[in-house]
Amino acid sequence: MTATRIELRIRQLVLPAETSPARAAAVRAALEAELTELLSHAPGEAPVERRVRRAAGAVAAEAEATALGRCLARAVHRALCADESGGP
Repeated sequence: MTATRIELRIRQLVLPAETSPARAAAVRAALEAELTELLSHAPGEAPVERRVRRAAGAVAAEAEATALGRCLARAVHRALCADESGGP
């Protein structure tokens, strides 16, 4: 079996200004781990190249860093797997 290579670049992750570097790193780590998991199990039919302007999750910015990162990852995954009209 040949592994599928997926390259995803998140150009900007906006967190509140008062977010500590340690918390920002924890959010990024959780986001990366959750996206890896989601894409390895359900990559969807995403086109070869896709640009997503914004992927918002429904969680308070004050949420625990791991929960916030996972929520953001699920929002990014939904946006990547949505059809061109924005629907699933």
